Amino acid sequence: MAISIRLLTVTLAVLVCFSTTGVPAFAADALPEGTEQPAPAPEGSETLSPIDPFAAQIVRQSAEYLAGLPTLSFSWFVTNDEITDAGETVTIVESGTTTMDRRAGFVEQTEQESGKRDYYYDGNVFTVVFPDEKFYASQPFTGDFDELVVRLRERTGAILPAWIILSEKLPETIFEDLNAAAYLGSIMLKGSEVHHIALSNTGADLQLWISVDESAPVPAMLIGTLTDQPGAPRFRVSFSSWVFNQDPEPEQFNFSPDPDFERIAMPSLSVAEEQAEESGK
Repeated sequence: MAISIRLLTVTLAVLVCFSTTGVPAFAADALPEGTEQPAPAPEGSETLSPIDPFAAQIVRQSAEYLAGLPTLSFSWFVTNDEITDAGETVTIVESGTTTMDRRAGFVEQTEQESGKRDYYYDGNVFTVVFPDEKFYASQPFTGDFDELVVRLRERTGAILPAWIILSEKLPETIFEDLNAAAYLGSIMLKGSEVHHIALSNTGADLQLWISVDESAPVPAMLIGTLTDQPGAPRFRVSFSSWVFNQDPEPEQFNFSPDPDFERIAMPSLSVAEEQAEESGK
């Protein structure tokens, strides 16, 4: 599963709507006013790569750090701009908390404008819960997190919140189709010093703010712009409350419904069951 910059941007932009696709692009004329342009090409050279190696190194280190954590927990807040047919911008919000143990599973508890939605996976069963409506859907699935993400998208069109941050494949593919990368300096953000980086891919722009703490180079904020869509809608993601190397209880990755909860149908996530369904048609 490739994770290009555009995939990252689109995926995060549609989190609020619980749909599909994703990620970023940047050009020199898109830099904030007053931002220094990339250094001129050294004397004697005809071209200079638009990818700043220092910026790319910081992004890679962050991706490798996240992918290498056996357990992690964090909170997030997303705002997503939607452009109406009349050209007006409507901002939708979503927030949540995520806990992952790569050996045992994960749990995500989210709050959308339409209500709460929670996700559980214990390595054997995936469940999505609608606490306000008191119903849930569940299907057996055995595989790692990245495999689950693919099957959910294929079978239901659903995208798990913050899945890219949790993917172990992030370091391998984050730079696929990258057009440009620029280091914009360091700033203070929410009381901590962070690197400010801009990345570019055809169709989208992405800005990242990553902690300067080399022992924990986690992202603090992302802002993406879908430049290939009418009105260039923008999303923003803020991360907080990071906890590493904890020892979560395996039980928290299971959902045990109360008697008043109703179970609803959900497409099978099993390849074998899907093949059986196809052969029976």
